Amino acid sequence: MKTVQEYFDGTRNDIQWTNVHQVIDSIIRSLINDKHRKFTYVEMAFFSRWYNLQNDDMKKETKKLVKEGRLQFVNCGWSMSDEANPTAEDMVLNMTIGSNWLYDELGYKCNVGWHIDPFGHSNFMVKNLANLNYD
Repeated sequence: MKTVQEYFDGTRNDIQWTNVHQVIDSIIRSLINDKHRKFTYVEMAFFSRWYNLQNDDMKKETKKLVKEGRLQFVNCGWSMSDEANPTAEDMVLNMTIGSNWLYDELGYKCNVGWHIDPFGHSNFMVKNLANLNYD
């Protein structure tokens, strides 16, 4: 119903209220302010947009949270595959792009497959995660 950018920046709230940028901001602030908190994130298309808007200090803080294991990632695809990718090749590419971004930017190697998809799962997605050696 909305574009990736509209979900990210909170525009078109007449369709649905959401502001992923604001959500990630509040999560990261909360993690920085409370050393006992942890958070797990999924879609790299949104997280990379947020990260690329941050100054060097916030990028450093984010990398620290990742290194401490307080900010974790699962699935690590660019998006939720079955929702956005109609073919097996697209699913592999989606996971590759997201995982590569995470590794290149944050040094994070994803190995946990968690996939909640309200539209259902394909049998290939399970096989794809297994082929990536995900738990």
